[in-house]
Amino acid sequence: MKVLQVKYKIMNTEKYILKKINRYFESISKDRHIEISRDNSYEYIPTELDFIYNALMLIDKKNSVKNKKFLDVGSGVGNVCGIAEMYELIAEGIEFNPVLFEIAKGIYPEVRFHNIDIKDFNDYNDYDIIFYCVPLKDEELQKSLKEKIENQINVGTYIITRGPEIKDNRFISFNNDSFNNQIWLKIKQ
Repeated sequence: MKVLQVKYKIMNTEKYILKKINRYFESISKDRHIEISRDNSYEYIPTELDFIYNALMLIDKKNSVKNKKFLDVGSGVGNVCGIAEMYELIAEGIEFNPVLFEIAKGIYPEVRFHNIDIKDFNDYNDYDIIFYCVPLKDEELQKSLKEKIENQINVGTYIITRGPEIKDNRFISFNNDSFNNQIWLKIKQ
C-alpha cells in the first residue's frame, strides 16, 4: 500500500510540473501564435498525456501499433509524439507556430515535425493513427479540416479525437468508460 501511495504522489508531482512547463510554453508562444494565425485558432492547448497513453493502449490491444505511423495534428511541443514513441510508433507532428515547432524539435529530435498550417498539409493518408484536436475558432473551417482528414485517410486508419465526436458510417467507434466516441477506425471508403 505504501508503494502505491508513493507512486501516486510521484505521478501527481510529474503532472504538476508538466502543467507548469506547459503554461510556460503557452505564455512564450501566445503572441507569435496570435500574429501568425490572425486569431483564427486557439493558442497552445496541452493534451492530457494519460488520455493519449490510454487511447494508444486500447488500440494496441486490438491491433499492435508497433512500427505504425502516427501523426499529431497540431502537435504543440511534441509531448503526444513522445507518448507515441513509447509504443514504438513512428511519430510525426504538424505545428504551425514556429516557437512551439522549435521547442518540439529540441525536446524530441528523433521525431519529424512539419512546420506547416494543418489546412495545407495533404499527406494524411500516409498515417495509421492520427490524433487531432483542431483548435480552430471558425466552426466551418474546423468541420472542413476534419472532413479533409477523414476523406484522405485509408481504410484501417485510427483517429483519436480530443473530445467526443459523431462520424458517418465509414467509421466505427471504440467506446468504453474512458473513451466515448473519441477513438474511431475507418472501415470503408
